[in-house]
Amino acid sequence: MKEQELRNERLSVKLQQRPEADDVRAMQTQMASLHMLMEHNTTEHERETGKLKEELKVLQEEKEHMEKERQELKDKMEEMPKVEVVDR
Repeated sequence: MKEQELRNERLSVKLQQRPEADDVRAMQTQMASLHMLMEHNTTEHERETGKLKEELKVLQEEKEHMEKERQELKDKMEEMPKVEVVDR
């Protein structure tokens, strides 16, 4: 009889420790919401990264163009006749 009472008490404790079905459903809903939020954030991050990479590419092309133009102007200046400054 004492063994049966002890067993019943252990089973009762185990049942009290188990989450209820409502708790499990609430946690599943929260996990699903969290998963969706993480996917949204990942997608947003990837989109922003792509946008920034494209902006970087455009800026690098503009820089190269300006450097080329600067060098061309510098070369033209070197070809021009020099004007001497005369003190008066």
